[in-house]
Amino acid sequence: MDGRPDRKPALVTAAQLVILAASAAHICIVGYRVDDGFISFRYADHLAQGHGLVYNVGERVEGYTNFLWVVLLAAVKWAAPGVALSLVAQIAGTAATLLTIILIFRFSAAVSQGYAVGLLAGAFVAANSSVAAWSGSGLETSLFMLFVFAGTACYASYRRTGRHLLWSGGLLALAALTRPDGVLLFAATAAAVALLEFRRDGLQPAIRFAAAFLAIFVPYFVARSIYFGDLFPNTAYAKVGFGVSQLTRGARYVWSYVVQYGVPLWIAPVLLYLWRSREDWLWYFSGLIALYLSYIVYVGGDGLAFHRFIVHVAPLIYFVAAAALVDVYRRDIAPRTSGGVRAGVGAVAIAAMLAFSARTALTPVVQPERARWFEPQSGLWFPNAGRDHTYVWFDTYFIDRLAIASRYLQEHAPRGSVVAATPAGAIGYYMDHDVIDMLGLTDKHIARAPDTGQNGRGSGRAGHEKGDGAYVLSRAPDYILMGNVAVLPVPLDEGSMGKKLVLKSEHELWALPAFHARYELVSVRLADEGLFQYFTFFRKKPPAAASVR
Repeated sequence: MDGRPDRKPALVTAAQLVILAASAAHICIVGYRVDDGFISFRYADHLAQGHGLVYNVGERVEGYTNFLWVVLLAAVKWAAPGVALSLVAQIAGTAATLLTIILIFRFSAAVSQGYAVGLLAGAFVAANSSVAAWSGSGLETSLFMLFVFAGTACYASYRRTGRHLLWSGGLLALAALTRPDGVLLFAATAAAVALLEFRRDGLQPAIRFAAAFLAIFVPYFVARSIYFGDLFPNTAYAKVGFGVSQLTRGARYVWSYVVQYGVPLWIAPVLLYLWRSREDWLWYFSGLIALYLSYIVYVGGDGLAFHRFIVHVAPLIYFVAAAALVDVYRRDIAPRTSGGVRAGVGAVAIAAMLAFSARTALTPVVQPERARWFEPQSGLWFPNAGRDHTYVWFDTYFIDRLAIASRYLQEHAPRGSVVAATPAGAIGYYMDHDVIDMLGLTDKHIARAPDTGQNGRGSGRAGHEKGDGAYVLSRAPDYILMGNVAVLPVPLDEGSMGKKLVLKSEHELWALPAFHARYELVSVRLADEGLFQYFTFFRKKPPAAASVR
């Protein structure tokens, strides 16, 4: 010993801070938002105002799957009425991701994997495009990811230390309050506890674990079932079914993640590590990953961008990958190569893997020309690099488009008007009028309508297959927004509108003679230039005019 302080912990701490800063920067640079988040905002807003957990005041429909997220947002809105929930959600989502990365660092030490595994796993999560996009999206994705990793890591820690078992059950209960999927991960962990701990301690650990979960989850489940009158969220009826087409779509969803995120670059080390490792946490994590990916296939994947569902278990995936890569490096590469070669091979391999992980979201930002695509319904290119607009993501543009339509109706539609629209997020959040969600997420009748398409469930876009034009017409809304809410640079006539229809309800409405008899096309000018110059929609005719037709 020469008396000099050990610099390794300081270097590790610096590296951890760099990874956390890179994650925050990645989230901010991507800047992705999604319209579905505004459904949660509307529920949270109404709860904060004292109307209850409702989308339309007086209608108890569970049109969300993120109870805890909605309640947390409502608490902030109640305490600070002037706050923008979109900003609160972005901050909370980013904080949840950063906390997850910190837990990855701590868990690496808890299972004696050393600094390298924790740093590499944290770097993978920080670089992952899906994690970055959904952390700032406005939805609960990163909060669910946090609770899933924290709860499962606590059980893995219990296997080594005998501590944190109750924490595991409690955290997985919070995961289940954040998304119903958490129940699946609880059930799998409960089975693991019962099987792995039985020889040593009998069923007592499994009972304690289950009690911690059930003490939180059962009161919630009973209360929400009574409140809404359904065992399952309305969104489950709108999205979940069964069929070969749905399974095929789910398999394609998982496979596209494998290809886009460079999984073939590190799957061989993972398989080798699984073959020769006896680590309890490794097999537990791997089992949960396999189970959850199978669940994703079963439900047919997701209709939103950036592989949202896989983000839920991304920390588990990347911790296993990091441990495998470090193990292969230590056992198979380091003993057979010189120091310079080792460093070069390691740096190139890690850089390639991180680049694959980050490219999906960063390429449109950094090299927009390589990622441009034409969106025919709006007639715009995304990203457009400032040519006609500055939007990188269509979804962000779409939110602004819906918000403009919503604010117009808030100002000009008579009080008590009813509006029918295909999306139910921003179009409902920025106005007080009741909204008929023509996709059925917040409408019980449409959620339970027959599946669309010749091949049944799975033949369309996930979560966008339901509709019932005749039902919408029977509700006699004052305004019907067609063409995916047509706020465009040009006004539309009926011929043009007929070419911009989207999804089932709009097409079915258009085919009904009674719709054309009872509603008139209106196009209002909102601005003299830009993307949002004209808002074209259908307005219910006065009774006399409708009867004359």
